[in-house]
Amino acid sequence: MIQNRNMHPFQIAAMACILIASSCAFEQPALPCVISAPRACIGAKENRFSAAGIEFDFTNTFGKTASAVEISCYLYPAKGGLEFTKGPNRVTSTIECLLPQGATQTLAVSLDSVIACVPAQTFLIDFFTVTEMRFTDGSTLEDHSSRYFTRNY
Repeated sequence: MIQNRNMHPFQIAAMACILIASSCAFEQPALPCVISAPRACIGAKENRFSAAGIEFDFTNTFGKTASAVEISCYLYPAKGGLEFTKGPNRVTSTIECLLPQGATQTLAVSLDSVIACVPAQTFLIDFFTVTEMRFTDGSTLEDHSSRYFTRNY
């Protein structure tokens, strides 16, 4: 005899709850770094930039020593300000560093090569993300899907 195998709506709902609850139990991967909100800087900073740049605090939380950090972000003039970039407002930059696990350092991105003029007032930085970390052993961690980012406005 063949039985009707249609599931009752209550059974479907109960199975869905079990699947959702079990998926929440999976551990999320640890973030490889912690970054502060980026800070827009206008003017020279010794050995960092001569016209404008971005500074941020970077903490390496991964189990290896970081040797370089690649970032990506978008720049916008402040409200009422004039456009100041030479073309696209997306910026990518690689910053060389030497940061063991647990170390924090203020890193800087020079905007000297991407600006057409020094902004008259502070600028906005959006979708600031670490897209890649390189390590002293030659390995890399990439995040080109921008899972770990900070918004600045």
